[in-house]
Amino acid sequence: MLPDFSHPIYNSEAAAIAHLESIVWPDGPVCPHCNENRGRAYKLEGVRGSKSRAQPDGAPRLGLWKCAKCRKQFTVRMNTMYENAHVPLHKAFRAHAFFHEYGRHHVKSVARDIGVNYKTALRLADLMT
Repeated sequence: MLPDFSHPIYNSEAAAIAHLESIVWPDGPVCPHCNENRGRAYKLEGVRGSKSRAQPDGAPRLGLWKCAKCRKQFTVRMNTMYENAHVPLHKAFRAHAFFHEYGRHHVKSVARDIGVNYKTALRLADLMT
């Protein structure tokens, strides 16, 4: 049975990131570079990605953290199966729920549902199965 896709983790990138952070880091963020977890990481707000024609100011980088010990940036996606999923996390959660329920046979349906092309949905299926 498919989950309720009206839940915010399937529709909001910020909610999806917060949900994954609560699962991966129940006691607070842990730097994947140096394994520092004593509250020395801080959230970077207002950081934008590279500029493009579609977004001349760059897209905001949600869920970006910086370690005060090693000074490196990281996100909750690092060292998870979602690290190489080059789609927004809420779309990856939707695809994961769909593939978990129906298997890999419905790649075209997933592509249509989350708004990606067939090849991207196929790569998501490979990551999650």
